[in-house]
Amino acid sequence: MSLVMKKYRYNHKDYLVYERNLLAREFDANEWQTICNNDLGVGADFIIEIVNTQIFVYNMYGQKIDLNQDLQLVIDYHEGILKDNNILAQFTRDIEVRFTNYYINKLANLVTKKAYSA
Repeated sequence: MSLVMKKYRYNHKDYLVYERNLLAREFDANEWQTICNNDLGVGADFIIEIVNTQIFVYNMYGQKIDLNQDLQLVIDYHEGILKDNNILAQFTRDIEVRFTNYYINKLANLVTKKAYSA
């Protein structure tokens, strides 16, 4: 079974949207940082994590940040409620990212090794 996220590009930034339910995996700050890394992960400037009706936003370092207008537009785009054609035209990437269990386990091991070497 794989974990699915959506990656969007808007306003020259990459956004990763993760809809986490009760069965899906929760990531810590170090794991988010690795996922956002262009070499080790998929590359992203921001992560938007949706858990039921709650929304959590992280920067590329895995630190929680406040919601801003661009992040809200990405959420609206993801949920299909954004209707402004001028803004819709600025979304230049809309891809599905699948993480296999192998990658998730490898990620966890990499983060653990990084923590021990620090």
